[in-house]
Amino acid sequence: MKGLRQVLPAIGFVGGIAIALAFVCKRLGSWYIDDAAISLSYARNLARGIGLVAQVGDAPVEGFSNPLWVFLESLVMKFAGWYSLAVPRTVTIVLLAALVVHMLVRYWRDLNRCCAWLFALLLSVLQPAISIWAMSGLENGLLLFLAFELLMLFDDPKMCRPYVVSCFAAAMAMTRPDAILFAAAFPIFVLIRARGVNKSVARDVTKSLVGVVVVYGGYLLFRRCYFGEWVPNTYFAKALPTMTSIYEILILGPEMRARLFDALFATFGTATPWALVVLCVATFCGVFHARNFLRNCMSVLIVFCIAAFCYAYLPNDWMPYYRFATVFFVGIYVMISMAVCLYVKSSIRILVVGCLMMVSIFNFYCGVTAFVKDAPISVNEVERRGAYFKEWAQLLGLDKPLVMTADAGGILWDESVYLLDLGMLCDATISKCLGEYRKERDVANFWDYVFEVRKPDFIATRAYHSYISDLRSDPRFERDYVPIHQYIDTWILNRYGCVMYSGDYVRRHHVEGREESLKRLRNLSKSIMYPFDFNLLKSEHN
Repeated sequence: MKGLRQVLPAIGFVGGIAIALAFVCKRLGSWYIDDAAISLSYARNLARGIGLVAQVGDAPVEGFSNPLWVFLESLVMKFAGWYSLAVPRTVTIVLLAALVVHMLVRYWRDLNRCCAWLFALLLSVLQPAISIWAMSGLENGLLLFLAFELLMLFDDPKMCRPYVVSCFAAAMAMTRPDAILFAAAFPIFVLIRARGVNKSVARDVTKSLVGVVVVYGGYLLFRRCYFGEWVPNTYFAKALPTMTSIYEILILGPEMRARLFDALFATFGTATPWALVVLCVATFCGVFHARNFLRNCMSVLIVFCIAAFCYAYLPNDWMPYYRFATVFFVGIYVMISMAVCLYVKSSIRILVVGCLMMVSIFNFYCGVTAFVKDAPISVNEVERRGAYFKEWAQLLGLDKPLVMTADAGGILWDESVYLLDLGMLCDATISKCLGEYRKERDVANFWDYVFEVRKPDFIATRAYHSYISDLRSDPRFERDYVPIHQYIDTWILNRYGCVMYSGDYVRRHHVEGREESLKRLRNLSKSIMYPFDFNLLKSEHN
């Protein structure tokens, strides 16, 4: 009976993890973030033997920044023969199940430590920002798995070997580019633990760095040979951190301070301050406990600090809800669980765990529910958008039209039309002309590329990408294209204070002498909801 009481907490934590994951999957349903389908399309084409390309006939362009995730998805598709949007969510669930089994096997003889790791994983899954993005189709589930495995390596002196740790650090870097900084965790850890530099420390640091160079450097060489670049195409497309950002972090400038504290106080939602106060009082009731905790959790604290730096340093992402904060939250929850399970007195441990669970469950339920009500653009939404162009093309007698639009994932996955990616991720020419890495955009070469080289059958513009492409400033746009639905873009009006037009356009020679076809296209476009259409918003307001 005593043995059963000892294992009940572990069983409860495992059950809680399963229930939380099932709840998230049920509430999200068929929702997958559109960007997830970009990586999945590359994985599908690799599994088919076409190569790492976004669509059939494209030149290799690395339109993803998560190669390990793409390779993992591709392996599942290749050997299971299963090409589905559910692949990434299934892979994430399998990884988390494997993580739970690994925790049970490794720590079963030390139930307190086993419960600490399981409790940390449960708290992580009960964080809406982690569970939602892990089930979104993106690489966050793999990053969560690797972060826990890395921390568990630090927790085991026998397994914490330089080459092993470096392989996991390199794997994290191949899951998300900023994670390359976690390669510094082991060198910092051994330097602090040894309290100085000696031959043993120098040897271990060198081995760890060599391991990262071999594994991650090997992929860099592959990237250079296969894609012709040292960096992914996403580097050219997206905004990059600057030296000013590093300075702002070092002095904890207002923006960085706000970003870090905002993420910190999302740990348990609105109850975070009270939860942390109770935890600190319960844990650090003596100096001895505090010293023990800091010494034994030093590796977790190092990983957490690196994660905090990465989160603060990265530019703001268009996807909401702390998408880049996965390892940041994991570091907090591991430290909390270690404090509760290993340092809080057994007489009040159940009370503390119960309080944290109640707060976490409430925050989890409210967070997931609120997210579902206003979720970002999904794969299905973009697929439906592509279906309109397919229908319009059939009306004009076109087999598979070339469409220039910033919506990529669902169109690539559906394969009903060819995509010219105005969103820049899958097109190297557009990213190098309009990408945020440039101080000044090269719109002239972009216009030449669109109007003289690619000549898309349809063009769809809106919001930011309509603003940066500025197609109407080139006379060839009105010469070659006819509006199907054109409107004053309120996003541009509100953000930049200027009047610019967005909309859907068809190549002129497809409708010349076919007024009825053009009229029908315009009638069909009335069924589409254009979110930034000035006239539509005005009529709704009235």
